[in-house]
Amino acid sequence: MCYNQKSFALIFLCFFVFYFFVFPGCAARYGDFEKTIHEAWNFERKRNYIEAINQIQKAIKILDNAKDKDSPAIKRNRIWVLLYQGRLLVKVGDYENARKIFEWVEENAMDYSDRGRALYEKGLIEEKIGNREEEKKIFLQFIKKYPEHGLCSIALKKIMFIVEESSGREGLRSFLESLLADALKTSFGDDILWELAKLEKKAGNFERAENYLLEIDKKYPYPKGGTAFDYLFLLAEMEKERGNYEKAIQWLRKVEKTGEIPHLIGSYGESDKAKTLLALGKIYLEDLHQPDKAFKEFMKLVKLDFKTSSDDGLWWASQALFSQGNEKEACDLLRKLVKKYEYSNFKRESLSVLQSQKCSKFYP
Repeated sequence: MCYNQKSFALIFLCFFVFYFFVFPGCAARYGDFEKTIHEAWNFERKRNYIEAINQIQKAIKILDNAKDKDSPAIKRNRIWVLLYQGRLLVKVGDYENARKIFEWVEENAMDYSDRGRALYEKGLIEEKIGNREEEKKIFLQFIKKYPEHGLCSIALKKIMFIVEESSGREGLRSFLESLLADALKTSFGDDILWELAKLEKKAGNFERAENYLLEIDKKYPYPKGGTAFDYLFLLAEMEKERGNYEKAIQWLRKVEKTGEIPHLIGSYGESDKAKTLLALGKIYLEDLHQPDKAFKEFMKLVKLDFKTSSDDGLWWASQALFSQGNEKEACDLLRKLVKKYEYSNFKRESLSVLQSQKCSKFYP
């Protein structure tokens, strides 16, 4: 799971609230632990970091004085408290003590994600103070040491920014290629392949980009990889740009087919469905000049009744009908769009068309 720094305190608090509700009696055994953590979070929200740190220190004492302080649950809680303390120390500029805490956590934490998080936090310190070389060194150590960690993709982007800034696009390509062999032994491989593919496409090297994307499709097909459907959308986009419309449709149909697998329901979300159907419809309408097929794809989106994208389906379905000469039906769809989707991006354009001779003749 990837989460940013701002949400860490909230996640931390939720973790402890969950812990105390799941294990009845814990709050009583550990005194004011839950209350102390909540107070720390409230002080942090008010930017009173010194008092937040004081509350965290109280929480640590409560855990250290617990009768079962050597239990796995208490040890894990203590690690989370220390990570929180380290982040608060960074906010008050006490980088030295923050580093010591993160180093201790990485050396002593039992959990893989906690150890990785501690090293990642060390990298954020160097980023904050502008020590580019040390930042790059720590984040590179992080992705090599913890390639299965949920923050690897973020760390990689931070490294890429530094490398490209100092060595240009060619230097960045060489850097990513140097990581590829080891990364392919882990789930992190699809991140490297994805970044290389985007880099090659941007440079106009479609064949090399395609090879990297096909490697993702082979080794990290959805839902294994972190790129989800993005690599399939990019393959379709590249085929379209090269005029291979039928091949582009094949890739989009693969997104549609994969997303509809029963046990993956919920993964193929609204934005992916909308993006797929709109892309298919536009290829049929604008590239293959088959408005009848385009209309069917757009109407699939309309029938899904999504709050944020079904209005797009109505607009484009109307355009497909206009291109076929079915003006009345097209205007009816635009009237529906204006009535049902008050904040649609296409509302102004729809009103303009409805007020034109093209539509006004149907509504005296």
